Amino acid sequence: MKIEGLVYKIGTKEVKSEKFTKQDVILAVDEGPYKQYLSIQFVNDKCALLQNLAVGNKVGVEINIKGRLWTNASGVETCFNTLEGWKLEVLYLNNAVISTPIQNEFDNDPF
Repeated sequence: MKIEGLVYKIGTKEVKSEKFTKQDVILAVDEGPYKQYLSIQFVNDKCALLQNLAVGNKVGVEINIKGRLWTNASGVETCFNTLEGWKLEVLYLNNAVISTPIQNEFDNDPF
């Protein structure tokens, strides 16, 4: 599933153990008349996808929806859901100008 939105906040990388690292990104997504804020979690090697990301960038994120049940000491069962990102594409850079160098007709001249 793909979600598109603007990067609202980039969390810090959290090392939970030697085998588990996570980093969250909050996206602002236009859904109908109201803006929705979605927290997307990147884990382990996928945290590297966030290295060059900036607040305000428009991105497309491929996600998996994960969920698990947890029962507390009183026997009450709770369901937790996670949006886990596995692919990220920057669609628009905030405040960035992307330019293509102009090639001169004499660029290949050996003199």
